[in-house]
Amino acid sequence: MYLLFMISLVLGVVPNLIAKKTGKTFLESEDAQATYKMGVLTFIFGSFLKGVFDIYGTSSVYPTLYLPVGVLLVAAIGLELYYKKSVAK
Repeated sequence: MYLLFMISLVLGVVPNLIAKKTGKTFLESEDAQATYKMGVLTFIFGSFLKGVFDIYGTSSVYPTLYLPVGVLLVAAIGLELYYKKSVAK
């Protein structure tokens, strides 16, 4: 939980900074942007929830459910590729 800020830094700020430096956009499609943001938020809240459970000293099945939901990040990349193919036609 003490490294919670690293998720948003690595998955949010770094890709956008690299895209700005290269003069491109990270994700052009609005659907891909929304899906990517939801994936990052899912990872953030899952990490926070796991930290709370660790501090409380209990275990739960809920934090393990957040990793499969992180597939939203992969879905965002897929939406972006689909968007680029449809624009190219």
